[in-house]
Amino acid sequence: MHPYLFTTESLSLPTYGTLYLLAFLASIFTIAHLSTRLGIPFWRMVDLGFMFAIAGEVGARITFLITEWPRFQDGTISLKQFFLAGRVVLGGVVVGTLFAMWLFHRYRLPVLPVCDAAITGVTLGMGIGRMGCLMAGCCYGKPTDLWWGITFTDPLAHAFSGTPLDVPLHPTQILQALDAFVLFAFLYWMFGRRRFDGQVLALYFLLQGMSRFLVEFLRDDPRGGAAGFATSQWIGLAMLATGVLIFWMRWGRGVTQATPLRLRKSRS
Repeated sequence: MHPYLFTTESLSLPTYGTLYLLAFLASIFTIAHLSTRLGIPFWRMVDLGFMFAIAGEVGARITFLITEWPRFQDGTISLKQFFLAGRVVLGGVVVGTLFAMWLFHRYRLPVLPVCDAAITGVTLGMGIGRMGCLMAGCCYGKPTDLWWGITFTDPLAHAFSGTPLDVPLHPTQILQALDAFVLFAFLYWMFGRRRFDGQVLALYFLLQGMSRFLVEFLRDDPRGGAAGFATSQWIGLAMLATGVLIFWMRWGRGVTQATPLRLRKSRS
């Protein structure tokens, strides 16, 4: 891990925060780029993207508070740790998506086509953000004897996230980053080949929900849950159900035509 890009006597720049800023910008500009192919002005989507990102950040923070509340109560997690690495990414996606629905209604945007563009950009941001998790040592995996085990040695990882030191762990951060990057490439490719509006969104829910449910079996950072499943696994199952529902409501009912894409991209 590499928790800080640089540190001086008066200033330090956390790698985690820097990568999340990069993830945020990459997501917004990807969404705006794809939205121009729907005839929506580039900078209109940049503005809305900032609103969406703020809502997603709030959602990720609130979800972290809910799942980690017992550790806040017993003092295991400090406010400093919370502000440095206190997020549940899927919680941010869920809250951000709900807020986006309101934005679409407010600005009379075509909901499903824009959702297809938005979730593609968000997936890219999730991949970059997971590399931030690797640098901070959070979202770590269970101990392993497999060849791919990674070992954290920096005391900051243990101080901030409770990460076990000097023990090979499943590289869950890397797995989730690779998963997000591959999924982004697939969704980007699918955007121009959609059979119906909402198909990219449905595919995201199906594939990300499945992968997140499975990777949770390798994770070991303490989080809340119920009935033997972690909170993120329940969210993953809900995402799977949502993906199936979208396919049933669109393709299952005979919707086989997507909003035509524009060859020339508007920058107005």
